Amino acid sequence: MTRPIVPVGLVASYVAQVLDGDELLADLWVGGEVSRIFAAASGHLYLTLKDSDTSLKVMMPRSSAGRQRYLPQPGEAIVAHGRVAVYERDGTIQLYADVFQPAGAGELALQFERLRLRLEAEGLFDISRKRPLPVAPRVIGVATSAQGAVWHDIRQVVGRRFPLARLVLAPTPVQGQGAPAAVIAAIGRLQGIPGVEVIIVARGGGSPEDLAAFNDEALARAIFASPVPVISAIGHETDWSISDWVADLRAATPTAAAELAVPSLMDIAADLATLDVRLERAAVAAVRAHRSRLASAESRFLRIDHAASVGAARDHLHGLVERLTRVARDAIRDGRTRVERSAWALDLLDPRHVLSRGYAAVSTGAGSPVSSASMARRAGSMVLTFGDGGVAVAVHGDVTAHEGREE
Repeated sequence: MTRPIVPVGLVASYVAQVLDGDELLADLWVGGEVSRIFAAASGHLYLTLKDSDTSLKVMMPRSSAGRQRYLPQPGEAIVAHGRVAVYERDGTIQLYADVFQPAGAGELALQFERLRLRLEAEGLFDISRKRPLPVAPRVIGVATSAQGAVWHDIRQVVGRRFPLARLVLAPTPVQGQGAPAAVIAAIGRLQGIPGVEVIIVARGGGSPEDLAAFNDEALARAIFASPVPVISAIGHETDWSISDWVADLRAATPTAAAELAVPSLMDIAADLATLDVRLERAAVAAVRAHRSRLASAESRFLRIDHAASVGAARDHLHGLVERLTRVARDAIRDGRTRVERSAWALDLLDPRHVLSRGYAAVSTGAGSPVSSASMARRAGSMVLTFGDGGVAVAVHGDVTAHEGREE
């Protein structure tokens, strides 16, 4: 029986599907020695892990490489977390890594680093989303054990620094299997108390196993979602937990958390005293400056020659009066000339001048002008107006142009 010939690409694709379906290879920690390492311009990190028998290529994408706190060097023994898959272009099997840790790190450290990188990639640690704390909170919630020294230390510090604040305790276990859920519940109770302005989540020092409750993913997301700002104070100064990373503020110790949560009345009093001194100095300086400006203005006023100023103003006024007189006189003269010219023109248009040369104005008895013979015949009688008066005449008939003349 002849078997079909399978293309190389199809083989690589089939192997890739097989590997992708393997649960073990999808979530794997691999240990070995770094034989070489190369950082590409793209930001991806490439290295080779080897042991006495074989080697495995490892690629860490830029998104994970940029968040690594630990980067291995050639010759170091490390453990790497990731998934095994086929790079189909070359047909090679390699580990796609998201976490590097030195060899010898415990299981808790490995799980911590993996969770830290994943939550950081989601943005839970972004500085931009962290909220400022209230300057002088009146009510402070505390989620911690009621039996430990932490609660006593926080009360003592707040009472000494800012006794105006009221502390509210939500007691909770801070270690053990059920501690993460208990701390989440305590935070929820504090959020429901009216007036709580800030919450302190605190625990004293201990081993990594003791602090493991505060590396819980559900607790980290509860702190992230809290509507009230959260201060995380877990362990000692060198201890870091996932809760510290996601909180709005991380305190090195529970005592430091109390100091960060409230102002100091002594510091406030000292600041007020300093402000009082500065205010007094500023007031004295302002009065001195105003006095100096007033003295300068008075000096300039006294140096002014008032007589000369009044004389100059009087001369200016006289000049204005003379100019106004000339303008008025010219306006009157021009107006008189225009009136005389208009009277002369009207006189020329006076009809009496025409009548004085032997002409007469013909009108009916009612005063309507007669401008034609036909109008005269219809009127029957007319009034002839001469330059020195008018006479009434009767119309007897038509005449020729020479009739009516004396021989």
